[in-house]
Amino acid sequence: MKQFLWSLTVTAVLSGCVTTAASHERNGVTATSSPCSLVQKRLSQASDYMDKGENQRAYDSTVSGLYYVTLCDDDDVNVQAKGLLMLTKAVSERKLSSGDSITDMNEALTLLEECQTRPGFYGTHVGAECETLQESAIKLKTQWEMGE
Repeated sequence: MKQFLWSLTVTAVLSGCVTTAASHERNGVTATSSPCSLVQKRLSQASDYMDKGENQRAYDSTVSGLYYVTLCDDDDVNVQAKGLLMLTKAVSERKLSSGDSITDMNEALTLLEECQTRPGFYGTHVGAECETLQESAIKLKTQWEMGE
Protein backbone atom coordinates (compact mmCIF):
# COMPACT_ATOMS: atom_id res chain seq x y z
CA MET A 1 0.00 0.00 0.00
CA LYS A 2 1.36 3.39 -0.88
CA GLN A 3 2.48 5.60 1.99
CA PHE A 4 0.46 8.64 0.88
CA LEU A 5 -2.78 6.76 1.30
CA TRP A 6 -2.69 7.13 5.08
CA SER A 7 -2.22 10.89 4.99
CA LEU A 8 -4.94 11.46 2.40
CA THR A 9 -7.42 9.17 4.09
CA VAL A 10 -6.76 10.54 7.56
CA THR A 11 -7.35 14.04 6.22
CA ALA A 12 -10.69 12.94 4.73
CA VAL A 13 -11.74 11.10 7.87
CA LEU A 14 -10.79 13.94 10.15
CA SER A 15 -12.60 16.48 7.97
CA GLY A 16 -15.83 14.66 8.80
CA CYS A 17 -15.18 14.72 12.53
CA VAL A 18 -15.91 17.42 15.07
CA THR A 19 -12.81 18.64 16.84
CA THR A 20 -12.64 19.85 20.41
CA ALA A 21 -10.58 22.86 21.44
CA ALA A 22 -7.57 21.98 23.51
CA SER A 23 -5.39 24.19 25.66
CA HIS A 24 -2.15 23.69 27.56
CA GLU A 25 -1.46 20.45 25.76
CA ARG A 26 0.78 17.95 27.51
CA ASN A 27 1.61 14.63 25.87
CA GLY A 28 -1.28 15.06 23.45
CA VAL A 29 -3.94 14.97 26.19
CA THR A 30 -5.60 17.97 27.81
CA ALA A 31 -8.26 18.52 30.38
CA THR A 32 -10.59 19.69 27.58
CA SER A 33 -9.91 16.76 25.24
CA SER A 34 -12.92 14.57 24.57
CA PRO A 35 -12.54 10.86 23.80
CA CYS A 36 -13.62 11.57 20.20
CA SER A 37 -10.98 14.24 19.75
CA LEU A 38 -8.39 11.85 21.18
CA VAL A 39 -9.45 9.24 18.61
CA GLN A 40 -8.72 11.82 15.93
CA LYS A 41 -5.38 12.76 17.49
CA ARG A 42 -4.21 9.14 17.75
CA LEU A 43 -5.36 8.46 14.19
CA SER A 44 -3.36 11.42 12.95
CA GLN A 45 -0.31 10.32 14.96
CA ALA A 46 -0.57 6.76 13.67
CA SER A 47 -0.77 8.09 10.11
CA ASP A 48 2.32 10.23 10.62
CA TYR A 49 4.24 7.29 12.07
CA MET A 50 3.16 5.03 9.18
CA ASP A 51 4.37 7.65 6.69
CA LYS A 52 7.75 7.70 8.48
CA GLY A 53 8.00 3.90 8.65
CA GLU A 54 7.90 3.97 12.46
CA ASN A 55 5.78 0.85 12.74
CA GLN A 56 5.94 0.30 16.51
CA ARG A 57 4.93 3.88 17.20
CA ALA A 58 2.14 3.61 14.61
CA TYR A 59 0.94 0.44 16.33
CA ASP A 60 1.06 2.06 19.78
CA SER A 61 -0.88 5.13 18.59
CA THR A 62 -3.40 2.85 16.89
CA VAL A 63 -4.01 0.81 20.03
CA SER A 64 -4.46 4.03 22.00
CA GLY A 65 -6.88 5.33 19.37
CA LEU A 66 -8.89 2.11 19.52
CA TYR A 67 -9.18 2.53 23.28
CA TYR A 68 -10.61 6.03 22.84
CA VAL A 69 -13.06 4.73 20.21
CA THR A 70 -14.68 2.72 23.01
CA LEU A 71 -15.18 5.94 24.98
CA CYS A 72 -16.38 8.11 22.08
CA ASP A 73 -20.16 8.38 21.79
CA ASP A 74 -20.19 9.52 18.14
CA ASP A 75 -21.02 6.52 15.96
CA ASP A 76 -19.93 8.32 12.77
CA VAL A 77 -16.47 9.02 14.19
CA ASN A 78 -16.25 5.46 15.46
CA VAL A 79 -17.03 3.79 12.12
CA GLN A 80 -14.70 6.01 10.10
CA ALA A 81 -11.81 6.12 12.51
CA LYS A 82 -12.01 2.53 13.71
CA GLY A 83 -11.87 1.24 10.13
CA LEU A 84 -8.71 3.20 9.46
CA LEU A 85 -7.24 2.40 12.88
CA MET A 86 -7.82 -1.32 12.34
CA LEU A 87 -6.19 -1.12 8.92
CA THR A 88 -3.21 0.72 10.38
CA LYS A 89 -3.01 -1.85 13.17
CA ALA A 90 -3.05 -4.71 10.65
CA VAL A 91 -0.30 -3.17 8.54
CA SER A 92 1.80 -2.36 11.61
CA GLU A 93 1.40 -5.90 12.92
CA ARG A 94 2.38 -7.31 9.56
CA LYS A 95 5.51 -5.16 9.42
CA LEU A 96 6.38 -5.98 13.03
CA SER A 97 5.68 -9.71 12.53
CA SER A 98 3.39 -9.74 15.56
CA GLY A 99 -0.33 -9.91 16.27
CA ASP A 100 -3.08 -11.18 13.99
CA SER A 101 -2.88 -8.93 10.95
CA ILE A 102 -5.34 -10.95 8.86
CA THR A 103 -8.10 -10.82 11.50
CA ASP A 104 -7.52 -7.10 12.00
CA MET A 105 -7.54 -6.55 8.23
CA ASN A 106 -10.86 -8.38 7.96
CA GLU A 107 -12.35 -6.20 10.69
CA ALA A 108 -11.04 -3.09 8.92
CA LEU A 109 -12.66 -4.22 5.66
CA THR A 110 -15.99 -4.75 7.41
CA LEU A 111 -15.86 -1.31 9.02
CA LEU A 112 -14.86 0.36 5.75
CA GLU A 113 -17.82 -1.31 4.05
CA GLU A 114 -20.11 -0.01 6.79
CA CYS A 115 -18.61 3.46 6.35
CA GLN A 116 -19.51 3.45 2.65
CA THR A 117 -23.11 2.38 3.17
CA ARG A 118 -23.89 4.35 6.33
CA PRO A 119 -26.85 6.68 5.64
CA GLY A 120 -24.92 9.88 6.45
CA PHE A 121 -21.93 8.84 4.33
CA TYR A 122 -23.45 7.06 1.35
CA GLY A 123 -22.77 9.11 -1.77
CA THR A 124 -20.50 11.59 0.04
CA HIS A 125 -16.76 12.19 -0.10
CA VAL A 126 -16.38 10.32 3.20
CA GLY A 127 -18.09 7.25 1.77
CA ALA A 128 -15.95 7.51 -1.35
CA GLU A 129 -12.76 7.73 0.74
CA CYS A 130 -13.81 4.64 2.67
CA GLU A 131 -14.42 2.84 -0.61
CA THR A 132 -11.02 3.83 -1.99
CA LEU A 133 -9.34 2.71 1.20
CA GLN A 134 -11.25 -0.58 1.21
CA GLU A 135 -10.18 -1.27 -2.38
CA SER A 136 -6.54 -0.62 -1.48
CA ALA A 137 -6.85 -2.79 1.63
CA ILE A 138 -8.27 -5.67 -0.42
CA LYS A 139 -5.31 -5.43 -2.80
CA LEU A 140 -2.91 -5.40 0.13
CA LYS A 141 -4.59 -8.40 1.75
CA THR A 142 -4.38 -10.28 -1.56
CA GLN A 143 -0.66 -9.54 -1.71
CA TRP A 144 -0.25 -10.88 1.82
CA GLU A 145 -2.13 -14.05 0.94
CA MET A 146 0.06 -14.54 -2.12
CA GLY A 147 3.16 -14.21 0.05
CA GLU A 148 4.33 -10.88 -1.30
